[in-house]
Amino acid sequence: MQLNFETAAQLLENGRSDEALRMGKTLLRSNKKSDILLQFCGTCAVNLGDHKEAEKYYSKLVKYYPKVAKYWSDLGYVYYSNDDFKRAGHAYRQATRHEPLNPDHIMGQAICRVAENDFESGAEKYSRALELVPDHPRALHGLANIRRQQLRPFEAMSYLYTLSSIIQDTDPDFWVDFAEVAVSISDIPEALRALENAQAIGNYDADLETRIALLYSKMGREEEAITTIERAIAKTPDDTEILNDAAAIYIDSSDSDAASKIYRKILSIRPDLTKVYFSLSQLRKFSPQSADDAAYIAEMEKALDSDFTDPAFVHFALGKAFADLGDTTRVFDHLTIGNDLRKVERPYSLQSDQDRVRRLKQQFPIGSINENLEPVPDDTLSPIFVLGMPRSGTTLVEQIIGAHPNVTPCGELILLSHILSTKLLNVETDLSSVDWAEIGDLYRTNISGLANGKNRATDKMPHNFFNIGAIWSAMPDARIILMQRHPLDIGLSCYQACFGLGLDYTNDLKMIGGFYNLFEELCDHWKSIAPNRLLTVQYEDVVRDTDANIRRILDFCDLEWHRDCEHYYEKRRRLGTASFNQANKPIYRSSVEKWRKYEPHLKPLIEALNL
Repeated sequence: MQLNFETAAQLLENGRSDEALRMGKTLLRSNKKSDILLQFCGTCAVNLGDHKEAEKYYSKLVKYYPKVAKYWSDLGYVYYSNDDFKRAGHAYRQATRHEPLNPDHIMGQAICRVAENDFESGAEKYSRALELVPDHPRALHGLANIRRQQLRPFEAMSYLYTLSSIIQDTDPDFWVDFAEVAVSISDIPEALRALENAQAIGNYDADLETRIALLYSKMGREEEAITTIERAIAKTPDDTEILNDAAAIYIDSSDSDAASKIYRKILSIRPDLTKVYFSLSQLRKFSPQSADDAAYIAEMEKALDSDFTDPAFVHFALGKAFADLGDTTRVFDHLTIGNDLRKVERPYSLQSDQDRVRRLKQQFPIGSINENLEPVPDDTLSPIFVLGMPRSGTTLVEQIIGAHPNVTPCGELILLSHILSTKLLNVETDLSSVDWAEIGDLYRTNISGLANGKNRATDKMPHNFFNIGAIWSAMPDARIILMQRHPLDIGLSCYQACFGLGLDYTNDLKMIGGFYNLFEELCDHWKSIAPNRLLTVQYEDVVRDTDANIRRILDFCDLEWHRDCEHYYEKRRRLGTASFNQANKPIYRSSVEKWRKYEPHLKPLIEALNL
């Protein structure tokens, strides 16, 4: 047997796993309980990618040798590879029972918990492994990934910082992961350092090149983004996912023609990718005189007859096309179908947002905030928040302010919400003034990487209206501009927008009205607390008397008048928003009272708003 086993082992070493397995099976017939042979056959099967076959051998190993932790751990691995996470978790627990101080068995339990979406249990197991082996790389990386999935990037970054200091990582994926987390908290210097490390390592494929390009785009480094994404396309010219990311990068750089060409190429390769129809429709203004537009509408209508997995995008695209053409009935025919499909996927209830508004009014009662507007310091970065309901004009006003030479427009940042969710986690008492100051300092520190050396920067995340009390507490010098617009125009525009996750109320006219009522209730509360620290700007007023309102906005922000603000549309910049097609153009009046054309279709919204 010895000679034959040595031959089998040599076959395995030479990469001939199929022959090695056949020989191992033959040897097992005369020695069915041999742990060496059972483990050998299991290894051969794993190498061949046949985890079901491997399961047979490792199951026999733990049956015959139940106290050997390694065999339980190996069985856990093959169960996990077969997506049988419950049995994998059981096997890793048995391994831990027999070797309680082995961190690898505990981390096996962790990956099974994470696979079952039990992130806190997974984090607890990884933390237990770190107690046994401080600075264990796999445990640190596992905890970082859990916190990323939980949208707790500051905690994720702390683990990645530690990991980066204790390993000499030769995998560029690690540094791109690091950069992605750094960008999510607006730590641009660290993101650039990580990308430089990834590029110094080299040897990365088109997918990783694309991730790097997207990061450059998010950082506003357009030339590097385009150069990098073009390298990725050259490596895999027909990869539709990479092409789709490339189109997004061109949109961020305001090159809609290049983006349109890429979208057309994607559809020529994969006409079933329905989101592309919607994306392409946003880049054009449909005209009744255009034969090309008529052909594209016919193409989309034909696409609806196909068996696509997500036809909602096509309905939203057709809604946009018929809106351009002025056919209001067909607009709502398609919008209703598209939004109804979305509602099934993303049901929404007002209750959680009602509870949130109630808690905020309790947390920040009248008298809890200083009413006086503090001056802007000369030596500290001072943020300007532009917020309000989606589609209320936040992008327009940020573009106007951001055209000022002393201001950097940063777009929609999730940064403040990330900081607050981290700092308020498990907090049972009210934050002290020192705590709030730390939040403000952390926000300023992270946004400074985007500010390009300027001491003023805008953040136009609309839903920061929930965070006005926190902004006042953390950054007394911050300027807050609250955008308002006719609620029916907001509601109509939201219903047309096809937003991603997080704005699920926009798929139902009644829910839009209910959410708007909550918005008004909360904003009335903020105004009652500190009316002098909040500038309310009516979108319709900006359209009707642009010059006077620009001066009013700049005066509130302690910024001197500058002609560039009046000609904001000449400074084309990345927007990353549903308003990208409008905000790089001069102000136009056609968006005011657009709802009147659709009034017969807006009854649920009108009733919800009590209008």
